Amino acid sequence: MSLRILHVLDHSIPLYSGYTFRTLSILREQRKLGWDTCHLTTPQRPHRGPSRKSEAGISTARPTSTAPA
Repeated sequence: MSLRILHVLDHSIPLYSGYTFRTLSILREQRKLGWDTCHLTTPQRPHRGPSRKSEAGISTARPTSTAPA
């Protein structure tokens, strides 16, 4: 049985930072172990563009706007 992991991320590529590069490294290593990873960015940083984006071989779901308070 393989693990299924949901990563809730503050931000992801195409924002370039140490955070995104460390996250990509962790995701790649988890996938090498055969783990099923899912990736979701938080609505704190709304993204204009597609709600699902694949960058560097990693597909991330992104909210397009924040939910009403």
